[in-house]
Amino acid sequence: MSTAWIGISIARNSIANDVDAHLDFADVAVTDIPTHDPTYTDAGVETYNIKNTDLAKKYLAQSGYKGEQVVLLTDKDYPAMYNSSLVMQQQMQAIGINAQLKVVDWPTSANMALHADAGWNFFYTGWGTQPALGALATMQFFVQPGAVLNCLSVTCLRVEFSAS
Repeated sequence: MSTAWIGISIARNSIANDVDAHLDFADVAVTDIPTHDPTYTDAGVETYNIKNTDLAKKYLAQSGYKGEQVVLLTDKDYPAMYNSSLVMQQQMQAIGINAQLKVVDWPTSANMALHADAGWNFFYTGWGTQPALGALATMQFFVQPGAVLNCLSVTCLRVEFSAS
């Protein structure tokens, strides 16, 4: 099943605005590379953020899609992830995709994302900095019990604390 028709229907700016409007810094970009970076390019911009529901429906009909369930794996622990999934579900349903949310807590979601056979098609995640998450929320990814980062399978950061 092709994802091209989904990309044509998704209005990325509506996701950014609906999810992050209170933050007032959301921006929709063609690439993750900032515009001031010397490697930035706007090549392909004409195929990005099209928001053409009729064209997406046409491509969906041509794709052979038969109404199979498409599962959006998300959590409510991080509102931006959950809100993004709601907006995307609505836009997918608007073109005829049987989009269903699977809402679990963040640790379960992060664990399920590691397994392609865990019953999901889209996984919502994000990245942030300490000011966005807070120091304690950031450290929970690295510290047991329940660390999301598994130091046995990836190179880990060594974090040292000193008494103040």
